[in-house]
Amino acid sequence: MACGLPVVAADAPGIADIFDRGEASGGIVVRRESVTESALAIGRLLDDNKHRSRDLGQRARRRVESHFLTRHCWPTVAALPSQ
Repeated sequence: MACGLPVVAADAPGIADIFDRGEASGGIVVRRESVTESALAIGRLLDDNKHRSRDLGQRARRRVESHFLTRHCWPTVAALPSQ
């Protein structure tokens, strides 16, 4: 995502937090039990003459920049109680 590339991700725990708006967040989320869904999603990105891939990649980069850079995450981490 930070490199501006689209992501095809399985719906494992935590993925919904990263792609909270689905493709608008830069990724395609597929069921983790479905190899076919994963393959089809990757195939669609490869076959679209890069328009969809480029758009998703740009959205992914914006998502990283707005939510996952250190300056965004550090206040949350710093507020955690020390053990």
